[in-house]
Amino acid sequence: RGGAGGLGEWPESMKRAHHAAVGLWAFSSTISAGRANLDMVGCLIAAFFATLGGSTIRDLVLGRRVFWVRDGSYLATLGAVSVATFLVWPVLEEIGVKQIWFELPDAIGLAFYSVYGSQLALSDAVERELHLSPLVGVLMGLVTSCFGSIMGDLVCGIPVRMLKEGHTLYAVPALLASAGYTGWRVLAPDSADDIGAGLVAR
Repeated sequence: RGGAGGLGEWPESMKRAHHAAVGLWAFSSTISAGRANLDMVGCLIAAFFATLGGSTIRDLVLGRRVFWVRDGSYLATLGAVSVATFLVWPVLEEIGVKQIWFELPDAIGLAFYSVYGSQLALSDAVERELHLSPLVGVLMGLVTSCFGSIMGDLVCGIPVRMLKEGHTLYAVPALLASAGYTGWRVLAPDSADDIGAGLVAR
């Protein structure tokens, strides 16, 4: 789950949206880890990779300081949500909470990170006066939103859902979201940041 110059320069509403996305993904990834029979520590590790792995790869590729190293509050959000989910999840399953309520946070986090990854990559390039291909912007959105889930599934010892037959729609919406934002940025750069901020703040 940085703006043009880094997280410290983002509006407070966008920081809250980022924390919410981290929490949502920590929730869904902890449930996946719990179903794979991991203990609390295992669930924390799986949640870390699934939630922050893609963003970490993105920051390293772009030559940025990894965002959760700059601001440890994201680790606190992830840890708190993961532990709480580990403790409450058995109760939720026992009372028969529908599967959609477990999958919805994953979908919301996916949408957020797809746009966020593309926006960060392209805005950072502008600030540093670098030429960045729009294709790189699309790829960074896909990396941010999907690569963490791949790592999380590997930690859980389960087949990578994104690569399984019948799960292709897991990656397609992420690709469409990042491509849509990147395309808008190419066509209307003056309004792209406002649109990106609006998408991730919802």
